[in-house]
Amino acid sequence: MQWQLLELARRNKLNSIIMHMENVIKDLKQKVSNAESRADSVEEKCIIISKSNAALNDKVSILTGRLKCMEAALYQAEEAKTAIATVIEYIATEFGHIFQAVFIGAAIFLIDVQKFGQLGKNLYHKVIIQ
Repeated sequence: MQWQLLELARRNKLNSIIMHMENVIKDLKQKVSNAESRADSVEEKCIIISKSNAALNDKVSILTGRLKCMEAALYQAEEAKTAIATVIEYIATEFGHIFQAVFIGAAIFLIDVQKFGQLGKNLYHKVIIQ
């Protein structure tokens, strides 16, 4: 009878260990299932991020192209501004020379008119007085 009690205790212990192992296996299966679910979720998020990244890279490429065009336009505008400034400087210099020549010519003309007027007065006096 003692032997039977020992056998019964041993079987109860084995059943308890088996039940415990079954619970451990269920817990591990649940953890694996949760991990797989999280892995699937992460994989979906990675796909979404990859698509978003590709779209953003396309936009960056477009914006980079636009920036290069704008830089080229800015460079052309700077070149045109410099060329126009050079032309304006040349025109201003030439107008200065023209005005200078006109003023000198006008001064010479006035001097000549005054001399001619003086000469006319002298002639008038000579003709009338004689």
